[in-house]
Amino acid sequence: MSKNSLMVLLVTACVLGINAVEASGSSDTNPQNLEGIYKMTENNKVTLREFMEEVWNKGNLEIADKFVSFPYVIHHDPGDQWDGQSLDLETFKKRVLYSRETFPDLHFAVQEIVGEGDKVAISWYLEGTHKGDIPGLPATKKKVKVPGLTIYSFSKGKITGHWQVIDRLGFMQQVMPRPEGK
Repeated sequence: MSKNSLMVLLVTACVLGINAVEASGSSDTNPQNLEGIYKMTENNKVTLREFMEEVWNKGNLEIADKFVSFPYVIHHDPGDQWDGQSLDLETFKKRVLYSRETFPDLHFAVQEIVGEGDKVAISWYLEGTHKGDIPGLPATKKKVKVPGLTIYSFSKGKITGHWQVIDRLGFMQQVMPRPEGK
């Protein structure tokens, strides 16, 4: 191993160790503590995958409280009518139903999932047919595929909220009529 490779490896190990300590809120870097943080993060990733499939893709709202802790806080989601709000179970379900009525064939195709401590981030494509009205935009019946990124927060194995961005301009470009000749 070259001297430069060894230096990169040491710096990476230090940074990862610091991030793990920050995520745990503890200065205890013993292997058991780091292993516990790793297991918690991996469990959260599994929970999030199941949540996306069952609640969002299948619309199985009867088990939403299995995955979500309430109040559920939408920290950042510009353009979402619930942006900045804390939701109870019924309002959370209403939010999912609204999305599924707008896109009855709604599917979130998860691309990547990355986690650290009590945060799990996913990149995804929202795929579906725009069959329901959105305020200011009647249903177009057009199929869309729109990318987005969500960072979910967890506590005690349940999702407590999110911070999200979605390509709303890309969505509008897919559903708006194109001028003649373009």
